[in-house]
Amino acid sequence: MHETQLLRDENAIDEAKMVFKCMGYSRVAKLETGLGDAEEFEKRVREFAALFELEVGCVRCPPRVVENSYRAAMARLI
Repeated sequence: MHETQLLRDENAIDEAKMVFKCMGYSRVAKLETGLGDAEEFEKRVREFAALFELEVGCVRCPPRVVENSYRAAMARLI
């Protein structure tokens, strides 16, 4: 949000909350991929959601979605 100039200060949590609210955001989606440390990921998603006063929704996401996203990102770098 700071890079796109939606926030003056990247550490301004209250400003970020206001931007999310103005954009109509009320939920954060947690992608359940089965990859990585699921317990740590859950903790971080919950912390983010609590900080920005958002509800957490879970979406099952097969590993192929992650693989396709990775390939697309790498293709843009080349």
